[in-house]
Amino acid sequence: MDTNALLYLVKDELKRRKSKKDHAKWWLFYLAAGIVLLLAVTAYFADKFRPIGLLFFTFGFPYMAFILTYSMVKREWKNGTLGWWLSLPYSRSTLILSKYAASLCVVFLIFTAAWLATLFFYVYATIWQGSFEVAGLLSFMSGSSVWYLFVFAAIPFMNAFGLFIFIAGQSRLKPLTPLLWMIYGLSGNAIFWLPHEYWNTHIETGSIPFGPYAFAIAVPISVGLAVILLLCSTVTLKKDVVL
Repeated sequence: MDTNALLYLVKDELKRRKSKKDHAKWWLFYLAAGIVLLLAVTAYFADKFRPIGLLFFTFGFPYMAFILTYSMVKREWKNGTLGWWLSLPYSRSTLILSKYAASLCVVFLIFTAAWLATLFFYVYATIWQGSFEVAGLLSFMSGSSVWYLFVFAAIPFMNAFGLFIFIAGQSRLKPLTPLLWMIYGLSGNAIFWLPHEYWNTHIETGSIPFGPYAFAIAVPISVGLAVILLLCSTVTLKKDVVL
């Protein structure tokens, strides 16, 4: 595979995504309003604040990653650029990987921004509580980074799954898509299948429920499934997509 070609396509994908942000000002407005609201709510309930509570929203990130990759490949059909995209002088595998790699870059930036925001709200809430300590912040940074890494471990699979489901839906494999959407829904909620006692214990103690071993197991599984789905997407795009 031509690495330079792949990097060029990834850069082009990111540029195209940036150029389509017609409603960026509105998104910035809602983001700012949301931040102000969160600051107010955090200050009001500061006495009931538990640091681990800041981390549970990250369970929605794999869903976001799925939709992001799904929409990136859908854009070629929606904008009528499918013929142009497929006529580019690159292999189908390179085209698929460029979408996939671009989506990973975007998700990584979102994760990084979310983690920094989490640290900010931790400092903000503990200052309101009057319990802020540098040692506590360092401990939370360490624990939250493990949490974020564990959730991020699902991203390779979810990104590849989003890409494959859309391509399958535009091909002769379309009858399988209801089943694929069911698998998506179940896989996204898999983490909540852990016993309630397990969650309650960690919520009460404020400890992180995931460790290095869980991360070490999750990564190869997620990456392995992603490789399989990317191969399936490439083969489907070559043979079965209905133009």
